[in-house]
Amino acid sequence: MDPRLAADWGELAGPEIAPLCRPVRIINRGRSQALEVSVKSGAAAMKLRYHQEAILGRVRQKVGLPRLNSIVIREGNSGRGWENRRMAPAQKEAMKPPPSPRSGFLKSALETMRQTIHKDGS
Repeated sequence: MDPRLAADWGELAGPEIAPLCRPVRIINRGRSQALEVSVKSGAAAMKLRYHQEAILGRVRQKVGLPRLNSIVIREGNSGRGWENRRMAPAQKEAMKPPPSPRSGFLKSALETMRQTIHKDGS
């Protein structure tokens, strides 16, 4: 990350966009470059997309990145996105409701009903 980009982000992104996101890194893509930006929410991503061309122009001019031609938006503060939001298996198990004492009764009632339907339907 270019330190000037991080230091001048408020000016480069503008007062409306800068509080909603932060620059993460410059991605080299052969002859072009992309600016990876982390946003707080989907709404912030939409605003950033709307102002993308103006931001890219200011970054190219001020920081001196003539090959910069796109912004890659990453939602959230972490590098792995949705993977960090998944629950660990232990948490999933803890969220399951305890088995009902009547669950055995319900299973046998359903089995009786299935047998009755098959007898009457044949």
